[in-house]
Amino acid sequence: MSKVLKINKLNVEVDGKLLLKDLSLEVPDKSVKALIGPNGSGKSSLAYTIAGHPKYKVISGSVSFNGKNLLKMPPSERAKLGIFLMFQSPPEIQGVTLKTVLEDIFGKDLDIEKVKSILNSLNLKPELLQRDFNKGFSGGEKKKIEMLQVELLKPKLAILDEPDSGVDSDSIKIIANKINELNNQGTSFLIISHQSKLFSYLSLDGIYVMKDRSIVAEGNSELIQKIEVGGYGNL
Repeated sequence: MSKVLKINKLNVEVDGKLLLKDLSLEVPDKSVKALIGPNGSGKSSLAYTIAGHPKYKVISGSVSFNGKNLLKMPPSERAKLGIFLMFQSPPEIQGVTLKTVLEDIFGKDLDIEKVKSILNSLNLKPELLQRDFNKGFSGGEKKKIEMLQVELLKPKLAILDEPDSGVDSDSIKIIANKINELNNQGTSFLIISHQSKLFSYLSLDGIYVMKDRSIVAEGNSELIQKIEVGGYGNL
């Protein structure tokens, strides 16, 4: 199986502090990979590095996407290649409606009826299109709006940073169903989460465990069960 994302011995720092150490990870084509680990282990730092956040300085190592060197590309070029990053805390934009944001992204290609159909599949009301972007939205609504963008953009790789954080049980299942649907359509996923509930709804192709700025274990769903029983201390 070809690799959409391949990271080899990546070292990254911010303001002289090492945040990722000799990290290696792969996401095959059309796969769903989970990335778990204790707080502060570097999961979000990895996501921002892949997306090209300028704050994160790569010291050594490589990151390739469909065989292309991502480290030589600005964030905009990475996005055009097909990389989507869901924010752990999606921003609010006062005075700019959700519809306006989507129109800025898709321009004349935006099919508003398709947008409304996706909103309905996410159990969201079309009235949200006229509200300020994420302003006053619940945690679940914000994460579902991110999933709306994933479905509209159809990226090659979607990196979801805690898509279940601040989300109720019913919404977690809706988000999981959308991930499964989009994966069947060809999108690969790297999903960061602390909760096993989301993963129980997904057909995971593998799990990476991050600790102390690097990958310390790789396995399947049994690995999550082991951690739930004994914690990360045994890894």
